[in-house]
Amino acid sequence: SDGAFAETKEALGGYYLLEAADLDEAIAMAKEIPAAFGGVEALGAVKRTVLFRVAQEALTNVARHAHATVVKLSISEVAGAVRMEISDNGKSFHVRNTLLAKNNKRLGLVGMRERIEMVGGSLAIESAPGTGTTVRAEIPFTESKA
Repeated sequence: SDGAFAETKEALGGYYLLEAADLDEAIAMAKEIPAAFGGVEALGAVKRTVLFRVAQEALTNVARHAHATVVKLSISEVAGAVRMEISDNGKSFHVRNTLLAKNNKRLGLVGMRERIEMVGGSLAIESAPGTGTTVRAEIPFTESKA
């Protein structure tokens, strides 16, 4: 409910932190992203859809590749933008090598980056042994002026 999200946001100092016990629960939570944070609504339909699709792809990658036991999804407002972070405690990978590879395994990551950049945002992917992987997307509320 919106009241529970508001209480959670207040308790976490402006952040939403959603923890899932399994992938099905995580995907169900990702579907609630547009309702979870008022700032997300301010993005507009195209940007909200991009944020949802990136969450969906990141969570699918966790399920397929990470063998994680914990997945965290947080949404916060930062200097004129919405930031979404999805992190797991699973198996890490070499981000640079994967992005440069000439195979289909990289297409999900490349697609996430292209979607975010298409709406003027940025995507960072961090992965290290023992700490898992974090996907961080930021989408500005307004179009950036060149």
